[in-house]
Amino acid sequence: MIAIGCAEDDPNDLALPRDKFVGTWTMESHHSDPNQAAVQHWDLIIEPGSTSDEALVALKNFNFTGNVTIYANVNGNNITIPETSVDPDIGGEQTIKGTGNLNGDVLSFTYTSIEAQVTDSATAVSQ
Repeated sequence: MIAIGCAEDDPNDLALPRDKFVGTWTMESHHSDPNQAAVQHWDLIIEPGSTSDEALVALKNFNFTGNVTIYANVNGNNITIPETSVDPDIGGEQTIKGTGNLNGDVLSFTYTSIEAQVTDSATAVSQ
């Protein structure tokens, strides 16, 4: 008699590193630039950024950029936005870079946005 068995798959073992970031996040950001509101609220959409790069995510509407997509890399619970130039729906061209962290169900970012030679140091936390 031959007995064959298998353990039930753990869904956490099957998830890609980026999967825990994927979704829509309601963010509250705090800004140092006196030319904009000190506190802002916006929805951040995070999607898989590539079928071949399991660590790449696409950030849509990051820092209120509208339909602009910014690519970032996930490593564990951390996310890195490399220096990226974008032309958002509102305002002029910006250069954005920063880092983020997922702690439980709270997503937070520390980043800079440079527009017209004005640097905005900002933080954002999911609500």
